[in-house]
Amino acid sequence: SPHTFYIFWVIESASYPFADLNTYNGVFNWTMTYRLDSDFPRPYGSIVFSPNVSAKTAAPKNYAHGKTKLAAWFVSNCYTISGREHLVKVLQTHMDVDIYGGCGTLICTIEESNECREMLEKDYKFYLAFENSLCVDYITEKFFETIKYNVVPVVYGLGYERTQIPKGAYIDVMDFASVQDLASYLLYLDSNDTAYNEYFRLKFSC
Repeated sequence: SPHTFYIFWVIESASYPFADLNTYNGVFNWTMTYRLDSDFPRPYGSIVFSPNVSAKTAAPKNYAHGKTKLAAWFVSNCYTISGREHLVKVLQTHMDVDIYGGCGTLICTIEESNECREMLEKDYKFYLAFENSLCVDYITEKFFETIKYNVVPVVYGLGYERTQIPKGAYIDVMDFASVQDLASYLLYLDSNDTAYNEYFRLKFSC
């Protein structure tokens, strides 16, 4: 019907198309995807800051206190277009990374997801929020779930600067010339509580 409008709605990465999208040329009027330039943007999450919490009002806290482990990664897709698994393999030659799920030796199941996140917050300083695709604005729950907890996300993807989260509240792999440089920086933060805590000050600064 000429009075019916059709919306193309998809949240999966464009790197993993479900069909030959050329067959849909001319079918849809609008788009609804994770991309922020869609007609109806539908990201995996959003950041909403409380007006009652800020760097000025939050009580001083050492977020490194009690954390005995460096970095964790929860993952089940072991072979990705982004090549994140190769990045982590190199990272492990420079520092400790605990891998949970089907691609590692440690176990933390979906049924225990809350307990896993609590364990992550209690024991680890960093979480590897690495996407399976390097597509603009493809930022999934790997980031949005982690940012809720007192652990610093190390991100690998495209478009984080377009979110509302302050740049200094996460660590972007793309900012480093090499994996070794990234590892050196994480090890520096591990040895410097003041620098580590700065990520949480910026997280609560808006």
